Amino acid sequence: MVAASPDNVTLGVPSKFNRDLLGERPMLQIIADAIFEVSGARPTVQCVVAAASADSERTRGATEASGFMLAESVLGAELF
Repeated sequence: MVAASPDNVTLGVPSKFNRDLLGERPMLQIIADAIFEVSGARPTVQCVVAAASADSERTRGATEASGFMLAESVLGAELF
């Protein structure tokens, strides 16, 4: 995540491909619905290309599995 407030959430993704894929209206709606389900807030969601830092690259492998588990618990296994 790059930035978040009750009204706006900006997600950082590693490439233009990911930004374009996640930036489609149906995908943004799924993300916004998941945020609403968890927090009760209905923010607008946007995706931007964000360069990974050296620290995040080192910890990426360790946290990637837990991130998928969290997403699965919020969005459901059928979305994967």
